[in-house]
Amino acid sequence: GFSQGGVNTGYLVTRDDRWAAAAAEHGIYDLRSSFGTDDSQNWLEADFGLPWKRPEAYEAASSIADVGNVETPLLLTAGENDHRCPPSQSEQLYVSVRKQGVDAKLVIYQNEHHNVGDPDRAVHRLETLDEWFGIYDPERTVEAD
Repeated sequence: GFSQGGVNTGYLVTRDDRWAAAAAEHGIYDLRSSFGTDDSQNWLEADFGLPWKRPEAYEAASSIADVGNVETPLLLTAGENDHRCPPSQSEQLYVSVRKQGVDAKLVIYQNEHHNVGDPDRAVHRLETLDEWFGIYDPERTVEAD
């Protein structure tokens, strides 16, 4: 999932292990630490209230709070200059998943914002996703060029 899909993917892999692999791209995984450090504080406040008044709401919606439950190999991507979902969010989840002994990969796209606009980097992103899911798909056969 990308953006909100990345947030949702991060959340789901902390609650279920039914997937062979997952990709969370350009998401927020610790809502409390993101408040005021990105441009999402307005919707965070609207959805959850202020973090110092409702810390339990922020924790309940944050992947990082339950990262100890992650068993699904996880690919994370971020844009170096993303102000909506800062790369530090992906870095935090990546390090935490790896500390659990779960396979994870982090790709930070240099000079990119909340999308991957450069054509070469966009192709790299799709190839990275294809490769990541190919590793964990036992039914997939790779054809030689």
